Amino acid sequence: MGASEMTVRVLNISSKVTLQELTSFFSFCGTVDDIKLTSADERNRTHTAVVSFRQPYAFQTALLLDGALLADCHVRVLPVENSGETGYRRVPINGGEMGEKQRMRQGGRELLRQAKTAATTAEQAVGRVGTTIAQSNCFTKSAIWLSGVLDRASKSAAELGSQSGGHETSLRKAK
Repeated sequence: MGASEMTVRVLNISSKVTLQELTSFFSFCGTVDDIKLTSADERNRTHTAVVSFRQPYAFQTALLLDGALLADCHVRVLPVENSGETGYRRVPINGGEMGEKQRMRQGGRELLRQAKTAATTAEQAVGRVGTTIAQSNCFTKSAIWLSGVLDRASKSAAELGSQSGGHETSLRKAK
């Protein structure tokens, strides 16, 4: 992949976002080679940026951030290609291979969102069950009963150990 193939255009960046915050946001994808941040659009009060990466996986990971919340705006992250002297332009993503990749990314993001939701729901359910069990009178009474049983068993084992230990000593003396 050439450098132009590892560049994304980021749209709808909040005017509150600094260059440092944008760099930090994309650094989790991999090594950021360059970021060009435009001044805020007066009408929408949003920035646009062009972000270049050193590694192909960083570029691919950045594309997964499309729709992510940065400050108070959901950003659009789209692939770009170098068009020579005119600078960067958007790669068409409707139809063809790029359209299919975009649909796959969206499907992957949706699956990830559903998995996170399911995991969160499961964690909450387990937490509620644990709390209910811990606060249950039956659980408390059972724990106290089991503790008493184990305490008595421990005392009995200690008594048997001291009795058999003494008995073995008397047997040795008799020999």
